[in-house]
Amino acid sequence: MGAKTWMIVYSNGNVPSAWNKTLDVKSEGNFEILKSLFPNNKYVQIKNGSLEFTCPKSNIVQISNFSEFVVVATEEVAIDKPSKIPSRFISFSNYRYIYVFAMHSVVDWFAFAIWENKQLIRSLSISPESGVIEDIGERLEFESDYWAGLHAAVDPEDEEETYPLPFHPLEFGECALLNLMGYQYEGIEALNKVVPEKVVMHCYQKRSWWKFW
Repeated sequence: MGAKTWMIVYSNGNVPSAWNKTLDVKSEGNFEILKSLFPNNKYVQIKNGSLEFTCPKSNIVQISNFSEFVVVATEEVAIDKPSKIPSRFISFSNYRYIYVFAMHSVVDWFAFAIWENKQLIRSLSISPESGVIEDIGERLEFESDYWAGLHAAVDPEDEEETYPLPFHPLEFGECALLNLMGYQYEGIEALNKVVPEKVVMHCYQKRSWWKFW
């Protein structure tokens, strides 16, 4: 597994089902989104990216802006406890649901959180090194088999192998993305509701305050 992502998603409904509609990515309103979420920064638009790559550097923000939902990829939401993301990310929109996803394959870390009507209803952050970093709210249906040990990271019958979690965080993360976003980076492609690399993300780079002569 080698996927990385850090993004926040705003939606009024079920994101996976929305992919069945004809979705046109719009750029209108993106600078207003940037101004609201990053009020202290100025941005310039650069070459477009795609939903396949949602782990931009700290000076870049990516946006897929649809009528049904908005995806914003920013390193600012890649924190150990997603419930603690800056409050401006929650107060920004009147969308019913807000989702945060953060995955880093180098350290096998995955975290996600969900807000409904701006109230946190679920947050989980896990890695083999730190264990369960945060676990808030009722577990979702797709989580059950993982916590029950049905997707163990190692063979439970192998006494020589141990793993500090009942499942691998990245495998769990792919499942979370599939259930909540309708796609996964690695796994059975036929299960995806959309092909991530075909979804345009408009990219914006932070403008430097330094001036060179």
